[in-house]
Amino acid sequence: MNILHLSDIHFGRNYPEYKVCDAFENKDRILRELIQCISNIEEKKRPEHIVVTGDIAWWGKKKDFEEAYEWFSKLLESTGLEGKDITFCVGNHDVNHTYISANRDLANNEVLRIDNIYSYDWVHEMEPPIYEYDRFCERIGMEPFIYPLKGEMEYSYSLGYKDVKFSSGNTIRFLAFNTALFSCLPKIQNDKMWIGQKQIRGANTITDSRLWILRRRGFRM
Repeated sequence: MNILHLSDIHFGRNYPEYKVCDAFENKDRILRELIQCISNIEEKKRPEHIVVTGDIAWWGKKKDFEEAYEWFSKLLESTGLEGKDITFCVGNHDVNHTYISANRDLANNEVLRIDNIYSYDWVHEMEPPIYEYDRFCERIGMEPFIYPLKGEMEYSYSLGYKDVKFSSGNTIRFLAFNTALFSCLPKIQNDKMWIGQKQIRGANTITDSRLWILRRRGFRM
């Protein structure tokens, strides 16, 4: 099984309006050379699946994800893969702050309230801030995760699990936790990640030992 793991590409960070001057000024060249490098890998070692663990964008805006879509389309073409062969995990920079309307008064010390909001029952109410991320995942053709809700299975691009079969005959179950949504609220520090216990307990259908857990770093429970 060959898996290409990428993270924190931050499409948009080098845009003039963000006024960030650092090594990301060389981003275009680096990403172009990365695709070329992957294209030159011998066939038996080429990736069968691509995993991107968050922070695809810089400010979670449409412009960021449009650039990401163009680059990932080229990456898929160079590897001979399709949208179903890629899995994304939402990161704190994939959240669009302009879409935040609910829970703006939420603070770090309201653990029980945070835990309740992060339960599967609230998934669709949590989605507006990651609208551009969801739209990007759908456009690229990623197969969504599934999660249990009141005896039924629902779909999401930001949390849940899905099984990926490889040419070897093995199957890996990818489990994604959404830890990013509250990182953009005024009373919660931007880089603080949270994960509700109800998300973890709700994943009680996970039984496969070959398991990848996708989340952002530095989360709190």
